[in-house]
Amino acid sequence: MRQIIGFHFVLKDQFGKTLGDSRDMQEHPTLTLLGSGSILSALERHISDMSEGERKSFTIPADQAYGSVDPSLKLKIPRSKFPKGTDLKIGLPFQGGEKDGWPIIFRVTEISGDDIYADANHELAGLTLHYDVEITEKREATAEEISHGHAHRRKGSCS
Repeated sequence: MRQIIGFHFVLKDQFGKTLGDSRDMQEHPTLTLLGSGSILSALERHISDMSEGERKSFTIPADQAYGSVDPSLKLKIPRSKFPKGTDLKIGLPFQGGEKDGWPIIFRVTEISGDDIYADANHELAGLTLHYDVEITEKREATAEEISHGHAHRRKGSCS
């Protein structure tokens, strides 16, 4: 039977910069249905054999996380290519075409005069990730969770 794992984590890059702390980002631990694709497969491999209450630190290289940076997904776009009145600011997401039938989502990374720099790489592309994880829950998935394809909080509602 498939399992549900609940966990807290602190995520840092290879330079030691904290990228996220689940305790600061959400009220409850992260819940995942193993095999659902909701977390990185390398992260899933590391936590799947851990026990409730166990803590572990591990590193996931960029090629097993979000891949390396693809320079072809970085663009310099003249401001005139955006619709008039667009409130351009750093972090603004926008669709910039399609690849294999999926939209390519860029985010504005820099604005220099009339030049807008955008990037469609994942924000963590090119980074080696260091996780500190604590398993808070480990249990068999319910039939409903399996049919829905994701974990539910113990009260049975979708998370």
